[in-house]
Amino acid sequence: MEYRRPRRHHPLHLCVDNSIYFLTARIRGDGPRLEKSETRLLFLNHLKKKLSDASCVLYAWAVLPDHYHILFQGGSGGFLGPLMQAVHGGFSREFNRLEGKPGRRVFQNYWDRCVRDRRDFYSHFNYIHQNPVKHGLVCGLADYDCSSYLYWREKKGERWMDSCFELFPIVDFTVRG
Repeated sequence: MEYRRPRRHHPLHLCVDNSIYFLTARIRGDGPRLEKSETRLLFLNHLKKKLSDASCVLYAWAVLPDHYHILFQGGSGGFLGPLMQAVHGGFSREFNRLEGKPGRRVFQNYWDRCVRDRRDFYSHFNYIHQNPVKHGLVCGLADYDCSSYLYWREKKGERWMDSCFELFPIVDFTVRG
């Protein structure tokens, strides 16, 4: 286990070997938004590659115009900081090159949480899939193009997805105050 001392105004990141994480990151307030479907998919492909390169297993994802959520199992050692630097820094450079705006920071920061148990895992799994609906981007879970909902529905079936939502209802994980 490794603690990363936060810089001013940055959350503490706990890196536990081979743990499952729920992670969210926001676009900088003055940064470009991921409004276009192509941009969100470009980021998702970049994210998947960096996670794979770090021997991480991605379970669920949702990439929205101003933030994203992922549920994944990490590796060992202090992997989290370097991984997120590769994800955010690498995508920022690629995105800025495409838009002709070098040097611009895209992501504000990230917040992570170690998943405690099966209930915690599926509650986050469901939260991620319902997030595009929560933010009013679509009316139905199957209508969003950049989440893992359709992947899991195709892999496990609609009945399995419905049972996940019934057995493990979501709670709002938004930090207030």
